[in-house]
Amino acid sequence: MNSSQSGNTAIYHSVEPIEGFHEIERDIWGPFVWAKKCFRIRLLDGVKQLVVKLCYYEEGESLVIRGSLSGKTEIELYMGWNTYPVDISGFEGPDLLFDISRLIDVPEDSRELGLMIRWIKPQGKGCSCDQLTRVLQNKALNEEEFAQGETSLDSFPTKLRINTATECSMDSYCAYCDWDRTKHDESKSDFNFNLKTLDELGRFYTLADEIVDNSYGEPLLYPGFAEFVDEFDRSQKSFEFGTNGFLLNPENRKKLLGKETLLYVSADASTAEGFSKYRRADFQQLIDSLRDLCRERKAHHELPKVIMSFVAMKSTVDDLGPFLDLMKDVGVDGTKVIYLDPDPYLRQQVVDRDGFSFDYNAELLSWPELEALRPRARELAREKGVTVITRMDFGEEEAACGGPICSDPWKNIHVLERGIVACLFSRTTPVADWSERGDRTVEQFLMDVWNGDKYREIREKLSAGVLPDLCKQSLSCPLVRKRTERE
Repeated sequence: MNSSQSGNTAIYHSVEPIEGFHEIERDIWGPFVWAKKCFRIRLLDGVKQLVVKLCYYEEGESLVIRGSLSGKTEIELYMGWNTYPVDISGFEGPDLLFDISRLIDVPEDSRELGLMIRWIKPQGKGCSCDQLTRVLQNKALNEEEFAQGETSLDSFPTKLRINTATECSMDSYCAYCDWDRTKHDESKSDFNFNLKTLDELGRFYTLADEIVDNSYGEPLLYPGFAEFVDEFDRSQKSFEFGTNGFLLNPENRKKLLGKETLLYVSADASTAEGFSKYRRADFQQLIDSLRDLCRERKAHHELPKVIMSFVAMKSTVDDLGPFLDLMKDVGVDGTKVIYLDPDPYLRQQVVDRDGFSFDYNAELLSWPELEALRPRARELAREKGVTVITRMDFGEEEAACGGPICSDPWKNIHVLERGIVACLFSRTTPVADWSERGDRTVEQFLMDVWNGDKYREIREKLSAGVLPDLCKQSLSCPLVRKRTERE
């Protein structure tokens, strides 16, 4: 199956596009297509409900859907990428006709542009239209409360971050890993994740649009990991997790194929020799497993998505170009350039790897060096025809909108074994510990934390364009580094 064919099936699944679509395009999240103001698809027999992932650029417009013989419904469009349920149980006729109330004006593009479509597919049995509508309504309210800088929220976070893995599959930890400290913090808690926990989370799970596994370990080692993948897929929740990639064997790859899942796989080098400086593992095994996964997923709607994480440090920056060449050949969706955290504890770390002395502090790139790397990464991406994003881009979307300078305390909640943390960059400083829960249910405890004094103070400061004290301590945050290191 060639790239065009796999992109076609990834978007339209088991419906047929008839008219009103432009050519398929791609970004780091996979294929998508621009539709015109009016477009038409042909349904399979018996399909009564659809799920459509769309992106529209403004609020307040609508999408009217008609059956080719009879039936009509209208859905309100919200800004950005959202998942919409479409109930067509009373419609007649083989085709569905879509009509957007207003076109999008994109000055640099002369095409007739209505909205972008990531995928259209029949709705499965695991999630009702009503449930998907509640998720969408909560997301819209959450966006509104963020834009207005509300400090006490009626909405629930749209992204739930969890941790499942407590072990690593590597014989020795990566040279830059913060394993010992993180596992010490987690050992103080009696809270752990399983399928039952999802029920206990209540609306913090049911109203979430996306689930992210932020484990400091290897999720594919977790015994019930495949059950999590199936549950999130059944509930129409996108799922994201990080992996070192060494457990992507045929059995584990099969569990992921066709699932709305995103893998962040870390490698940091384009050769086995370079790789050995940071990890004791078989580089070729990793590349072969990734290549197999990228080939196999073409027959499964190009799922899961695969993004490579490249840690930029003094000894790797010159390897970025060759790394992108290798990843293009492997067939991943794109690369994310991240960096070492300027953490005082980690800066003392020195590790020997096969004759190479990894000095954490000496490997750190300053913020000016990282800012200089960003345009270079973009230029390499254009030159090589690949997609690259960087951690240095964090916060730019919020800055362009003119609202709070960071969206994390509105849109994310990190429910981890070591406690509730405000963001990924403050992972060692919980806002609340599980020991504070008492006899409250998990959902009630999280609600009290979510709108408690600490969260409200953080939101108030960020709404005023000021870094809260907790953020100032989070030295790995791009916003913090940008402000402090520039000064």
